Amino acid sequence: MIKGLDETVVASEQGGNDFSPIPKGTYFLKLVEVGAWEDSIQKNMKVIAFDDRFQKMKDANDKDITEIVPEVHIFKNKLKFEVIEGAQAKKTFFHFVSTHPNIPWAIPNLVHAFGVPSLKLSQFKTLIGQCIKADLDIEPSKKGKVVTDKDTGIDTMTYPEYTVAKRFYALTDDESDRLTDKEENPLDI
Repeated sequence: MIKGLDETVVASEQGGNDFSPIPKGTYFLKLVEVGAWEDSIQKNMKVIAFDDRFQKMKDANDKDITEIVPEVHIFKNKLKFEVIEGAQAKKTFFHFVSTHPNIPWAIPNLVHAFGVPSLKLSQFKTLIGQCIKADLDIEPSKKGKVVTDKDTGIDTMTYPEYTVAKRFYALTDDESDRLTDKEENPLDI
């Protein structure tokens, strides 16, 4: 462990983690890390009205019903998952969760996938080690990255691809039993 800026670091080639996107598909994931919740405040936010089934409410002209809320607290967190089966096993996937009022279904869907009826945000760490199923896809980043060609010196804007979760699912009883057996007895002994 490096303890200070004046410590000498000895060069060493190591096999790093593979952070390339996980191909589109359905995967079994294990939650391995929950970050710290961060709070931000948005002023004068346009908030969409939703019904209790998370459907946007519409006015007589079929426009979203919205209201301007003077101050909204939005809590965000980064969850780290690991693929636990198949060709992508051991690859990590980061999923960001948020209490943003215009995506009210996101956290309840994730909590449902873990098979718990309710959960406080402060209790998310209790889910570490639990498995769920997810549909993953690849999307280009919305933030471009300038890359300079080493030979020509020409800058090019690139949009790196990353893995996104499209939907989370609770495991069936059979899937849960099979994955639990694998965790407890990974060598099938």
